Amino acid sequence: NYGGAEAFEYIMLQQGYTAENYKDTIRLNLLIEEAVKDKTEFTEEQIQAAYDAYVPSVTAAHILVEDEETAKDLITQLNDGADFAKLATENSVDTATAPNGGEITFASGEMVPEFEEAAYALKEGEMTTEPVASEYGFHIIKMIEKPEKGTLEEETDTIKDQLLTAKLADSATIQEVISGIMQDANIIIDDKDLATAMDAYLTTAEESTTEESATEESATEEPAADSSATEESAVEESAAE
Repeated sequence: NYGGAEAFEYIMLQQGYTAENYKDTIRLNLLIEEAVKDKTEFTEEQIQAAYDAYVPSVTAAHILVEDEETAKDLITQLNDGADFAKLATENSVDTATAPNGGEITFASGEMVPEFEEAAYALKEGEMTTEPVASEYGFHIIKMIEKPEKGTLEEETDTIKDQLLTAKLADSATIQEVISGIMQDANIIIDDKDLATAMDAYLTTAEESTTEESATEESATEEPAADSSATEESAVEESAAE
């Protein structure tokens, strides 16, 4: 939520984007996502391991305030029947969620540990009875939706999406996929000025590793030359004696 079109355009300009090249960036990212998806297959073992660690996303609402006393006062009001969403809108300093009554949907690992621990301990409809302290202030948390984890078959698509998201966050994976596509296309650039323009995409991960190994071997061999020079010097000194 950037606060409207004008605010969004201002953010884009600050980051060096125009409306057109931002659209181009979005198109490129979508193409990369489809390419990675097309070139990626997950084994049954990978899916099973991810499923075992998987915790379904939950939907909670929270009110964030700066001091514990205010939080305790709000809890008292809630216990007396006050509307959670109304108090969140009026009192929460979390500007991203306050307009929505404090509502937020998240998966495990996306929130600060103190918040997650308190939230996942709640059942649907339950609320924390004491303020939850975190680096951001004091939270009052209410659990809205807490779905049970389905069977492996039911959750497979979700698991694959999560694994794919992890792949898309790995620059080495993206580089490898794009390199493979470029090499398969057998692109030839006749323009001398642009001859090396695609080199970064035409280097495979294996070639990159080989180059690094060669550089390391070269660096290792240099001291041997120094050792040889030392031996020669010793011979010369011996002859002089």
